[in-house]
Amino acid sequence: MRNPLAIVALVALAACQPSQEFTDDQELALVDSVLQVHGGLIAAARAVDADRLLAFFAADAGVVMDGVVVPRDRFATNVRAAYQQLDRQEVDWHPARVSVISRDAVVLTIGGRYRAISPTGETVWDGEVAWTEVFERQPDGWKLTHAHQSRVPPATSN
Repeated sequence: MRNPLAIVALVALAACQPSQEFTDDQELALVDSVLQVHGGLIAAARAVDADRLLAFFAADAGVVMDGVVVPRDRFATNVRAAYQQLDRQEVDWHPARVSVISRDAVVLTIGGRYRAISPTGETVWDGEVAWTEVFERQPDGWKLTHAHQSRVPPATSN
């Protein structure tokens, strides 16, 4: 007897495979478009511009920060409070992995080094960070509908 759960999992997996209903040039255009949007998001983060950063997130975005699911409104409150304590953020990226799911959905996975600097010049946080972001095309442009961030804690000295 076949395992019904395994069959459901296989069907779900097949449904999640990237669509090939567009040309390579169209796929490259989608990738470029989302990477440009992501660049704008990073520019807002570097400038500690909370409103500009939050504009990249859909109103009902799902957000996970370091293993904790954070409702969109609490995420916005946390970003605004944190940014008031910072002068700037420095982000150095590794090459992104981009998966085009459809004409209207693209997933970006990226990592890099992140530094948060206070107005006094003190480093508040410095370490490796990884992001997974799901961008969906909406009437007002590409929006983050799901975002996951994991920070690797700085090494502690003994």
